[in-house]
Amino acid sequence: MQMRDQWQRLGVYFLIVLLTMSLLTGCLNHSQTEQSKSVDQQQSVQHEVQAPQFNESEALQEPEAPNKPAVNKQQSDVEAIEKEDPIREDSDDDQVEITAKEETVSKEPIVLTLKGNGLKQSGSFTLTGLKDMKGGYAEQVYSAVNNWPSKKFFVGKGIKITYLLDKLGLKDDAKTIIVKSEDGYKATFTKEQLLGQRYYYPNIVDESKDGQQIVPAIIAWENRESKDLSKAQGGNLMLLLGQKSLHDVTTNGFAKQVNLIEVLTSESGRWEDVTVSSEPGAVEAGTEISLNHSEMDRVKIYYTVGGSIPTYDSPVYNPSTSYFQPQLTQPVTVDEAIIIKAFASGFGKQDSEMTTFQYEVKK
Repeated sequence: MQMRDQWQRLGVYFLIVLLTMSLLTGCLNHSQTEQSKSVDQQQSVQHEVQAPQFNESEALQEPEAPNKPAVNKQQSDVEAIEKEDPIREDSDDDQVEITAKEETVSKEPIVLTLKGNGLKQSGSFTLTGLKDMKGGYAEQVYSAVNNWPSKKFFVGKGIKITYLLDKLGLKDDAKTIIVKSEDGYKATFTKEQLLGQRYYYPNIVDESKDGQQIVPAIIAWENRESKDLSKAQGGNLMLLLGQKSLHDVTTNGFAKQVNLIEVLTSESGRWEDVTVSSEPGAVEAGTEISLNHSEMDRVKIYYTVGGSIPTYDSPVYNPSTSYFQPQLTQPVTVDEAIIIKAFASGFGKQDSEMTTFQYEVKK
């Protein structure tokens, strides 16, 4: 009995010890949790309240721009347009405005300029601008002779030079007109040579004036060597003009790639007179008389041997040039008394004075 009571007391003591230890452990854990929460709160407050430090020297320095790939000007212009007024899908007006700005960036080039002191004002034109001047439009077939000489036909669609000059105010004292090409070639005319009355001879091959037509000088944006107007093709601007006679050489005036016309008040001058190889007077029968000129390849010599006054319809003494067919230039043979009259004509200057050379055969 006594032994059992002792065991019961030991069990009670052991239970008390276990409860005490359990209570102590619980208190310790609670204390640690509260302490952890307090630390976290303090750190959170410090993070929210603490302000960043301000460095005045760093704030005044501009940040370095990052490296960017090179952008060409055209791309920059397009980007600038997009930034200025970006296209919105719900606005047609914006589309039109952007298109207009892009057209401004890449304008149509100037193709022809007219200037000089023989005009009241200068003018520069785009191809569209020339085509829009309906009042000056002309399409025409032109007959022509070259320095070979060969007879040819050209067709052209363009604008009358007289229309352009009138539009800019051709002065009364204008005397010389120079048509220049992009490659440096230039064709010089007196005002009368370019703007005066000239013809198209549809039957030039047959040496006939039948069906002749007055034609204007034009700057053609469509042209071709042909007799069929429908075959005219677009390309660089070309000067086309008619003939004064069936033998009038004009192809050296057909400037191509025309980009400038100068109108001047300065005198164009006059071609030198024609000379001869033998002094006029009595000569041996069969004497050959050559007609000469200091600019033989730039002029044509029109002459007669019967004493009549030569015109543009008279025979041409030098139908070819020294670098094509010089053998076509033949002297005049004196077998009887003759009177040679001649004058020189060519683009760029007024015709020479007519000269007269009289010969008779020695007896």
